[in-house]
Amino acid sequence: MSSEIYSTRIGIIGSEGHLGSIIKNRLSYVYPNVWGINRTRWNTSSEAKHFIRSMDILIVCVRPADVERVMHTIRRTSHYKPIISFAAGVPYAKYNYPYLYRAMTNVAAQQGNANTMIMRPPEADKKIMETRVLPIIKELGTVTEISPENEDWLNVHTILAGSGIAFVAYLEKIFVTWALEQGLDPNITNEVISQLFYSTASLTDPRSLPKGEGLSDVDVIQKLIDSVATRGGTTWAGLEVLEGNNPLTETSPGSNLETLLHDALNIALERCRNL
Repeated sequence: MSSEIYSTRIGIIGSEGHLGSIIKNRLSYVYPNVWGINRTRWNTSSEAKHFIRSMDILIVCVRPADVERVMHTIRRTSHYKPIISFAAGVPYAKYNYPYLYRAMTNVAAQQGNANTMIMRPPEADKKIMETRVLPIIKELGTVTEISPENEDWLNVHTILAGSGIAFVAYLEKIFVTWALEQGLDPNITNEVISQLFYSTASLTDPRSLPKGEGLSDVDVIQKLIDSVATRGGTTWAGLEVLEGNNPLTETSPGSNLETLLHDALNIALERCRNL
């Protein structure tokens, strides 16, 4: 790490919140000058202005409803500091600040395993992006960069990477609960199901396939399903239920897990866009 990056003073606005505290703790492993300010202290105008002036880069981790109040103070104090905002659903135009980088990550950032999507502003300084912004974001995990014309992808990413962790964990909870109901030892249950989710992710990752297969993500996933689900077997029988094709279950005719998950994702996305 260069001395310039090492000496960067990073200020996190909303560091008492869940995501703010995760990002602050993660960055503190690498950067010696990571500071936070909570909502109460920010409400003191003189302290908020001193905090802004003392930092080289600001990270906004507040609720969408609090963004304008935070930005109003920043705009009155500084017109040039780069800002990374993790506020969900607030479009770039609402910030009225030229050096604003919109980003979205998830709670896996606490282990450096998140995927963070970041949108560079139209007026982005390439040097600042590469020497100040990206090194910070990369400490949270992998990084996906997008251009301003694809800004709505951040809303989709919010649901996939942000909300998606809860949705996948919900499925994992169903597996765990069922296994325990069958009398499986809790320690064995945890080991088997943790490995199940890890191995499934690795098997469906196109990057792990031999070059030249040319399969899309959906093709890879379906290929795995087909390789496991022998017609007439146990997996096939379970999938018939998930796809709503088994009349012997208690679910409504035609209902299936795919439709339910699509509805959940669409409703969550609509909420994100309306924040």
